Amino acid sequence: MLLDADDPVSDSSLLNAIATIKSSQSDYVIGDRRAILLHSEDQVSSYSRIYVEIFSNTLLQVTLQKQWPIFKHGPDIQSGFYIISGRARRSLCLDYVKDYGGELALYYELTMAGFSPSTMCIESNKATSSSYLIHTIVRSIASLPFFQSVSQEQLAISLRLAPELYARYLPPGEQQQFFSELIPVLRDVFPWL
Repeated sequence: MLLDADDPVSDSSLLNAIATIKSSQSDYVIGDRRAILLHSEDQVSSYSRIYVEIFSNTLLQVTLQKQWPIFKHGPDIQSGFYIISGRARRSLCLDYVKDYGGELALYYELTMAGFSPSTMCIESNKATSSSYLIHTIVRSIASLPFFQSVSQEQLAISLRLAPELYARYLPPGEQQQFFSELIPVLRDVFPWL
């Protein structure tokens, strides 16, 4: 079982994980938060970190679509909660992850190795402000090897799909705010946007 160091999951979710481990036929299980509780010191709105997270989750799915189809209900790739079989764990090499992006790399490596996920509903613990700044997160994500050759088309598709795939984490009518807040941050690393 892999958990983020910032204690993202409630105790009851951890207890439920035992039953999930016993009943799952999947190679790995990803936590699916009912609400994403993320904050950053440099956020523009209370959704800034969520926008970055759902965009990067979507960009990863778009990048991997030849190996695995894009889910209609986007997996909570950066939930901070993974249960991985020993067989799947042995296939992992995450040496290239520097600061941020470990869960993206984990999902990428597992997908490239042909392992299939299932999900488990989890309750998040109350979030405190992150030590990661939004611009630092975006730069770290863009430096991951599987995002270094991302095309303009992949970025455009990801921007278009993210609010749809992860609508459960956004209030109604939030799509315009998603674009107006996220695009300026992304232009720091993807200037052609």
